Amino acid sequence: MARARRDHGLHLQVLPHRAEATLALVLVVVALLWALGLGERLQPDLGFSAATHRSSVVRPGDTDGDGLADAEEDALLRRYAPRALLSADDPAYPASIRWVRERTALAPTGRDFLGVVIPARAFPASVRRGSRDPRDWTVYGHAYPRSDGGVELQYWFYYAFNKAAFVFDHESDWEHVSVELDARRRPIDFALAAHHDNSPGRRVPWAQVPKEGDHPWFCIASGTHAAYLFGRDAPFWEKVVDCPRRADGTPILAGCPVRVIRSGEPLSEGGSPLVNVGERGRPRADGEAAFFRSYQGLWGSAVPFVGTAAPYGPPFQRSFCVDAKAGSCW
Repeated sequence: MARARRDHGLHLQVLPHRAEATLALVLVVVALLWALGLGERLQPDLGFSAATHRSSVVRPGDTDGDGLADAEEDALLRRYAPRALLSADDPAYPASIRWVRERTALAPTGRDFLGVVIPARAFPASVRRGSRDPRDWTVYGHAYPRSDGGVELQYWFYYAFNKAAFVFDHESDWEHVSVELDARRRPIDFALAAHHDNSPGRRVPWAQVPKEGDHPWFCIASGTHAAYLFGRDAPFWEKVVDCPRRADGTPILAGCPVRVIRSGEPLSEGGSPLVNVGERGRPRADGEAAFFRSYQGLWGSAVPFVGTAAPYGPPFQRSFCVDAKAGSCW
């Protein structure tokens, strides 16, 4: 039985040895998860500069100086922009940089507790839910040349909240998928990032990917927003709403409880914006692209529990440059 004692006017509960051992074990596990799971999330990759960029000279038609013409980047990003199946009852819909900054501050608030400032959530519930309007579901494209002569196309999706099990909720959620092209600009495979398998994620040969023209289809896990080719690919603890499939693997949308993210399609036809963000050292001129590149803080609160801290933005994650040495873009 637990023993109670009086200490400086406070009633403290002394745990029995078994409870103390259990608590110690939990703390060790939490510490390990913190080290393994949050090391990349909480340590921004700041080891870059314009001087380390592939090209030190901006050539006409190549604003971000990566050796790919702006027009080619835009055309490739638009041609292979994915189609995503989002659960209609997802608790945290997509949004955009502009949308979230118009509604809240990214910097966390805090509460003073016995002289210690404890971070508090920065986003109100109305912001965490995201936007139901596909015109706000901006997808941020990143096209860059690989060392083998091919091109990698990354598509980054922003959500104002990650709703997961237990204590793994956090403000802001950046997720991505990638299309790998060879030197002749032919698609090789499609990579789907899911949790810590995100550099670039599970690669699926292009021939096995269901497509609408050149646009690959994939599923988004409800709440956590991990990417899976089919609902059956997700682990048991993920909720993924998939649709019936045709023989070629494409979804049958009629009657399926999903919303579809169609990046790069006309907004008047239910499409969502597609913004080419450029490179780390040199973003494209768009205002959202500049903020995407330059903001080095957390996208929300640094709540001091495993899995609950907001992430850094994509340019400060190693998975932003999947064909380069860890910690730098070029």
